[in-house]
Amino acid sequence: MPKLQILDLSSTGIESLPMSLLQLVNLRVLILSSCRDLVEVPPLGELKELQILDLSYSGLKNFPQGIASLVKLKRLDISGTSFTAIPYTMIYGLPSLEELRTMGRNRYVDGATFSEAVNMKRLRSLSIGVSNLNGFIAHDMFHQWFSGLTSFHVMVNYTPFVPVSNKHISIGECDKLPCGIGGLIKHAFSLDLYESIGLTSLSKFRGDLKSLRKLEVIECSGVECIIDWREVGDDAFQCLQRLDLYSLPNLEKVFDAGAPPPLNTSLQNLRRIWVSHCEKLRSLFSSSMVEQLHQLEKLMIKKCIQMKEIIEGDKLPHNSFPKLRILELDDLPELESIFSQRFMFISLEDMKVISCPKLKKLPLFCSSIHEIKGKIEGEREWWEGLEWEDEKAKSLYTRIYKAS
Repeated sequence: MPKLQILDLSSTGIESLPMSLLQLVNLRVLILSSCRDLVEVPPLGELKELQILDLSYSGLKNFPQGIASLVKLKRLDISGTSFTAIPYTMIYGLPSLEELRTMGRNRYVDGATFSEAVNMKRLRSLSIGVSNLNGFIAHDMFHQWFSGLTSFHVMVNYTPFVPVSNKHISIGECDKLPCGIGGLIKHAFSLDLYESIGLTSLSKFRGDLKSLRKLEVIECSGVECIIDWREVGDDAFQCLQRLDLYSLPNLEKVFDAGAPPPLNTSLQNLRRIWVSHCEKLRSLFSSSMVEQLHQLEKLMIKKCIQMKEIIEGDKLPHNSFPKLRILELDDLPELESIFSQRFMFISLEDMKVISCPKLKKLPLFCSSIHEIKGKIEGEREWWEGLEWEDEKAKSLYTRIYKAS
């Protein structure tokens, strides 16, 4: 079949490919992804017209010979493979390559640098795993080249995360963050930190945080606060939309030093906060920084065993949390209040309270019964033990209560 241009054998039980494959001189696409039993392929250098080669999650143990001759190759995907060695210097020499994917568990670039990669003028998408970054980010030329990528996923050591944006960095299982990592973070839209025990806060990155849209910090035992406003610039987290914090045993403050400075644009786009298993956290944020959270839509807090209040302070700005729709409080045994005074959640639709026995009062989140749009869900014993400001408030809440 000399005119065949696309050959897709993905997810088949094929074990090898015949030498006659090389007679497909017009082949442009060869897809062998998820061929777990595939152990060998012939040298591919004769497929001069090949533009897409997908070997992802195949059973191949050795990098195929002849790929250096594929001068028209635009996309190479070897993610999830178990090659004993990856000749990156050869890959970096492919003149037409636009997309390179090498991601996969235990697939790291040991000893490789980007000194050759910066010559890949056409590369626009990169997915790669590395064990360290020291050789990658030593030169200004790298940063200029990296900023030109339209999408990337860089995984430093293994992390169990799936990229959620087209510019994603995952860092896991390291005693200290790699030197110069801020140079990568400043280009990223999402950042995952996993078991980075040497990290105490993200304040050190300062201006490198202004493009992040999603931040996830998981099982980092050294983290004591996420941001200290005294140490970061005016635009840190100005694009952040989602903040997820999980299993941070030494986290005492999410945002330290009260609120951002006046006219600060930080957190102005934050839409979701999820906090879970942070045993030392006693409150989430100060009343003075609530003004920054005018876009917040979802707030979920779970298993923070020392948390006493959600908002600390004595005065809230007018029309606080104007867009908050979902509030979930789960397994907070010491929680006594959401805020010390009454205020209104004007947009709240769903409120869920589970295992919060000391929470005896609720803020009046609607000014009249006609504004009710959602529901309150909680245990009946907790509900019956609530203290009410007046009968009108009790009647208002009772109409929308649902036993969990």
